[in-house]
Amino acid sequence: GPGEVPTNAMRFFRTVKKSTKGPEFLDSSRVMVLGLGNASMDNFCGCAKDLSRNFSAKFGAKTHDLSLTCIGKDDDDSAVAWRNQVLQILSSPDDDNNDNDNDNKDTKLTTTTTTTTPKKASVGSKLKVPALSQCSLVFSMDDTEPDQPKQKRQHLGRLQGLNSRLQSHLVERERKGLTPDAPFIATVKSAELLTCDNDLRHVVHLEMSLPEGREGEVAYLPGDAVGIHCPNNCSEVERLLSRLAVNGDSIVTSIKDTSSNDRGGGGGGVRSQLRAQLKKKRSRCLSHISLPISLRDMFLYSLDITSPPKKSLLRLLAHYCEESKDEHELLHLCSRQGKARYDAEIMRPRVPLADVLEKYPSCRPPIAHLVQVLPALLPRYYSITSAPSTHPTEVHIALSIVRFAAKLPDGSSASREGLCSNWLYRQCSTRGLVTNDYLNEQESKLKITDDVKNNNDSSSSSSS
Repeated sequence: GPGEVPTNAMRFFRTVKKSTKGPEFLDSSRVMVLGLGNASMDNFCGCAKDLSRNFSAKFGAKTHDLSLTCIGKDDDDSAVAWRNQVLQILSSPDDDNNDNDNDNKDTKLTTTTTTTTPKKASVGSKLKVPALSQCSLVFSMDDTEPDQPKQKRQHLGRLQGLNSRLQSHLVERERKGLTPDAPFIATVKSAELLTCDNDLRHVVHLEMSLPEGREGEVAYLPGDAVGIHCPNNCSEVERLLSRLAVNGDSIVTSIKDTSSNDRGGGGGGVRSQLRAQLKKKRSRCLSHISLPISLRDMFLYSLDITSPPKKSLLRLLAHYCEESKDEHELLHLCSRQGKARYDAEIMRPRVPLADVLEKYPSCRPPIAHLVQVLPALLPRYYSITSAPSTHPTEVHIALSIVRFAAKLPDGSSASREGLCSNWLYRQCSTRGLVTNDYLNEQESKLKITDDVKNNNDSSSSSSS
């Protein structure tokens, strides 16, 4: 299960927990734990965190800044940054007896930048922040002639991107069958709101028809999950494009990864094997982007821009701030010292990328580096509620519509909504399968809540 110990590691885990050895057992060792998992899970990398706590409690082991690192699935940049830091530690002389040297080495390790623009060493030099990965992507852009109407340029870019994705899906389907990399197109046959307006949760039952002739290929049992690919919110994409000051109609024709060219030679053994493995993995790191594609469609269909930014992304944004105040605040948010602030200002309010960029107006990240760090837009999974013996040509699911008011650090609230559940409900509403009364009612409730909160704040200010 999520966060649980893998079967092949249970014996080792029990040995660590039951060990009676004292701190002297690992007195001359450094322990570094790397956890890989799905960041959307509540107990993200729970096994790695538990193991790190046990090492610290049982042995009091000397640890480095990398004592615990948790990396989400497909987060190749963080994996490469962690690998580089480990290689730097292994290649440096071991001076465990000199605490001052160790402190200085740790500080240098966590504040080194690898981009072309030099940064002031005084800003955030005492903060322990994630390493900044070098931008290794080069975009080839094709801006359509300006005399063409805007609507025609938009349709041209969108058709090119959709055709490319369709062709790649068809090739993968013929080669592997139906897989997450080669999904099928399902039609929503019917939708029904199962709950009442006064219920705390609002659940929708959807019935989807399988593609004709694909019944035998989609084998499932009740309780299995089906993944649904959904786009980002269009208004959120336009807001982000406007903030980045880029033309959404520009077509990205090719993306070149130069990472293999900026690595030096470096011997054989474990180090060369690590380089070879990561180089192979990097070649697949942008497989979620089908080319050619417009910048608008790239942010709409391929990149996750609504999840709270990870600390590695905040570290990148801090590097491209023109004002030292904005840079220092972002560095503090992504540092170990700013963990509580990161949880309160980013994670709990579920702040999206566009909100962060608007809060720090001097931050101007380049598109290539931003695309390299942003995670892929993954499908949302829902449990299947139908049985193939009864509905051989259909898949039924039940989903909760997620909408809530997130409390911000300044006391105000902001409306948040689940990406896929609300997109599905709006699609069904547009086609007349369900009414839009629920969403309108929820938006009114959230607006009334915000208005009442603002009025109360104004009254309190006047009274004081």
